[in-house]
Amino acid sequence: MSGNGRIVGALLVAFVFLAAGPLLASQECAYLTVADTMVTIDSTDNSIATRVPFGRYTAGSIALTPDGSVAFVGTADGLAVLDTETNRVVATIPLGIYSAGPISFSPDGATAYATGTYEFGAPARAAVLFVIDVGTRQVVHTIEQAENAAVSPDGRTVYAVRTDVWLQSAEPPRLLFIDARTGDVTGILPNVPYARKIVVTPDSRSAYLGSTGYPDSRIVRIDAVTRTLAGTIDLAGELTDLSLSSDGTMAYATTYNTDIGNFVLFDLPSGTEVGKLAFEGVPDAFALTRDQRRAYILLRPDIRRQEPAVGVIDVPARTVAAMIPLRAWGTAIDIATVPHGCSAPVCEGDCDSNGQVTVDEILAGVSMSLGEVGELCAAYAGDSGTVSVDALVRAVAHALNGCP
Repeated sequence: MSGNGRIVGALLVAFVFLAAGPLLASQECAYLTVADTMVTIDSTDNSIATRVPFGRYTAGSIALTPDGSVAFVGTADGLAVLDTETNRVVATIPLGIYSAGPISFSPDGATAYATGTYEFGAPARAAVLFVIDVGTRQVVHTIEQAENAAVSPDGRTVYAVRTDVWLQSAEPPRLLFIDARTGDVTGILPNVPYARKIVVTPDSRSAYLGSTGYPDSRIVRIDAVTRTLAGTIDLAGELTDLSLSSDGTMAYATTYNTDIGNFVLFDLPSGTEVGKLAFEGVPDAFALTRDQRRAYILLRPDIRRQEPAVGVIDVPARTVAAMIPLRAWGTAIDIATVPHGCSAPVCEGDCDSNGQVTVDEILAGVSMSLGEVGELCAAYAGDSGTVSVDALVRAVAHALNGCP
């Protein structure tokens, strides 16, 4: 090829890349719900990358598909479906009278399982497990009196706890074995403790039920093949969350005891405690990075901790590596490798993240800028609690010309 030909070829390649826009590398990100906002954290430097508002609906539970392309966020209006490339809500899956609780996905990401709860006068409550086709965003099955579901890594079985205690029944909780393909209950194990969290080993041969108690809690092992109780691990304090290592040989738990939070490591299946780290604050939930060298823990204030935060734990060193302050309590967290990175544009003024700015949202921004009492819209102010004139001008431009 001549010198001119090489130059022309290089220019053509450059043109193609410029036309396609910048290439965004995949990145491991933590997604957490904080009041009416979803916050993303860049795991490379533990900085807050993006805040995505959800309008008047409080964002509760959250889970990402295995490929990190979609996040389901539980709200009082159902499940908000968020595209992680644009950070926009692309759909809402209504759950009727039920608010969305814990969410999990099948290993292939094709099916979601979400607990719906309905409060109808304390202490009475009803729970339903909704089985959702992720592609069509439709509810395909409902299973009454089932909650806190977990899917086996082989994709065959869904575990859920059934309890009538909220309906003031004397019958103790039961563990449901559900065919993941059909949604049919194929077995029931009676007389199990109420499971705040269910986790399944990578080989799908054991499930662990995390049962919260005071002053002590326990983790119950279930033999998934024989569907029987196979052992119990006792631990001090109130269990708040539970996870397993990728090889199934280690359990990680967060507990709280009066005024001290703990991150505890157990050998499996023996249940022997092999490590513990104490910290200030109530650990409501946590998520592990893919290499399981760091844990991101949502910390709620108590008599020792004054402000909510995300505590970043160096798991091998058993030390607190960082504290990331939050403006309000975090309620749920998940970590996934996101195809387009942790940061995505947020449209100022778009308080419900639907890609549009309305007159009402402009007026809400004006009220916030004047210091009037109202809900903080993260699309304007982030954590600062104030709205600048420049932000209002940009919001008006987005209302007239569309979000970027």
